[in-house]
Order: sequence, then structure tokens, then C-alpha cells
Amino acid sequence: MSKTPIDKQKSAPPQSAIPVKKARSTLFFIVGVSIVLGITALVELLVGFILMQTKIFSFGAENQLFWIFIIFVVTSVSIGVFVSFVVSRFVLKPVDRLLEAMQKLSKGDYGVRVDLGSSNPVVKSVSENFNRLAEELQNTELLRSDFSNNFSHEFKTPIVSVYGFAKLLNKGGLDERTEKEYLKIIEEESARLANMATKVLNMTKIENTAILTNKTRFDLSEDIRTTFLLLEKKWTEKNLTPVLEFDEVFCWGDRDLLKEAWLNLTENAIKFANPGTDLTVKIERDQHSVKVSFTDVGAVIPREEIPRIFGKFYQADKSHKTQGNGIGLSMVKKIAELHFGKVDVISDLSATTFTVTLRQ
Repeated sequence: MSKTPIDKQKSAPPQSAIPVKKARSTLFFIVGVSIVLGITALVELLVGFILMQTKIFSFGAENQLFWIFIIFVVTSVSIGVFVSFVVSRFVLKPVDRLLEAMQKLSKGDYGVRVDLGSSNPVVKSVSENFNRLAEELQNTELLRSDFSNNFSHEFKTPIVSVYGFAKLLNKGGLDERTEKEYLKIIEEESARLANMATKVLNMTKIENTAILTNKTRFDLSEDIRTTFLLLEKKWTEKNLTPVLEFDEVFCWGDRDLLKEAWLNLTENAIKFANPGTDLTVKIERDQHSVKVSFTDVGAVIPREEIPRIFGKFYQADKSHKTQGNGIGLSMVKKIAELHFGKVDVISDLSATTFTVTLRQ
């Protein structure tokens, strides 16, 4: 990932970028000359033919050629001026707007949008595609900013905790009970930091994976049950009840990666579920796919936040009161995509369901 500050990237547009006015003038010149040459040639042929047929001039051959030349010159200039005016005023006006918008976009103004004001399908398509590109760049900029802020916060918090309590222990003068309490906090924060670092490394590894080479047929239902056993301490602390609604289901895929996905989805459901509620997992299979859904009864994800929850280090809980680092769902999405699948989210009526669909 590039460490170049975003503002510097914005303030230094590519040197090879053509200024709008220069590009516009060049385009006008090329189009104008091409059209003028073509039309002039046709007009000159037509005028010459008429002169030859009607014998308008009764002068000698030399005078005839002179007047024909004058007519050709006047005709060429008149047609050139008229065509250049029409082309610059009407035909190339959308191109002018597009070039100006492209210049703004190259300088980092991702909020720019264009309306080329034409019902022509091609022109309309160009306008829509440009606006879509600008919108994607704007969203990417927001995600990069969020990533930087959240990354700093998530890694700094446990480091500050470890440093602070280690400093207090080093001063001494604490009773044995307090020392053990501080040591436990240092141990937990260190484990949290190590877990976060491991997830970042795993995420990097997954992102650099293009093709799965370790796909096998395995017992999916067994892996889901094992996941709940591994996290038993967490869901018992909140008095949650696992509800596993499935029989024995076999699946085709990378078992280790999918175990990571089930672990992250289960942890996420436990984290946001209300105490004393159910955690429901369903598995549905048809001829072409397997669907695994995790449902918790608790905090609802705002609709406007759903498209962003799969970004790295993104958390809907802006206060960061809930434990987590915002990496899990990003990993789940990538793992599903490696299996040519997807992740869908439905969050309403105090319940949230994540559904992973895997092609078989």
C-alpha cells in the first residue's frame, strides 16, 4: 500500500496531462480542416462543372481560370468559417464540457459530475460512465481516509494500554492483587494486538490469492458446530443460545479459508447480539450452491452503512466500544469471492442476517 499522502497526490497531476484549451484547439482544428477540405472539394467540382456547362464567362481562357480561382477561394473561406462556427458552437460543446470535467478530476475534485445535455445514446453513455467513474473514485477516497483513521485507532489503543499499565507496574508500590489485575490487562491487550496483527497478515495473504488450489469436499455442518465450540466462552458470557438449523451438509471449497469465514461471522454475531437471545445458523443447499446464514437479534446496521461494512477496519460502531478491529467482514467477503460466491446482508426489526452463498 502506498504511503504517499493523499493531498500530495491531489496537488500533483500527471505532467503528461494535456491542458484543456490546447486539447480543445487541436480538436477544433483537425475536425474543422477535415470537414472544410471535404466540402470545399465537392463544391469546387460542382462549380467547375456548372461553369463548363453554362459558359457564364465569355472571357478568354486565362480570365476564365482567374475568375474560377477567385470563386473557389471565396467559396472555401465562406464554407470554412461557417463550418468552424457550427462545429465549435454545437457539435463540440459536449466535448468541451467533458474535457473540463476530466481536468478537475485529474486534480482530485472527485465531486465533479457532467451532463452533456444530449439525447444521443453514445453521448449519454459517455456522460453516465464518467459520472460512475468519478463516484467510484470519491468512494475510494472516503474508504482510504476511513482506513487510515481506523487503522491508527485500532492499533494504538492496545499499545497505549500495555505501555500505561507496564509503567505503573515498573513504579512499584502496588499490592499483589492490583499487580495481577494489571498483568492480566497487559496479557489481554497483548493478545488482542497479536490477534489483530495475525488477521492483517491473513487478510493480506487472502487478498494476494487469485486461485484456490486446496479445494476439497468436506463436512460443512461439522465445521459450523466446531466453530461454536471454539467460541463457547464468548457466547456463554452473554447467555446466548446457539440454534443450528441444519442436517449433515457437505461442501466443496477451501476448508481452512472457509473456517476463517465462519469464525469471523460467528464472532460478529456474538458481539452485536443482545444478551439472552438466540444465535441462529441455517444451511441451505441446492444443485448449484450452498447458502450459510448467521442471524443475531441485536443492534441493527443502518441501511446507509451496509455498503461500507466490508471495508477493512470499518466499524459501524463509531465509538469503538464493542471489541473488534473491523477486519473480519472484509476477509469473509474476499473468501466468498474466491469461491465465486457473495455475501448478502439484511438488517431490520432488531435482527441482522449475513448470508454467504458459495457456488458448487
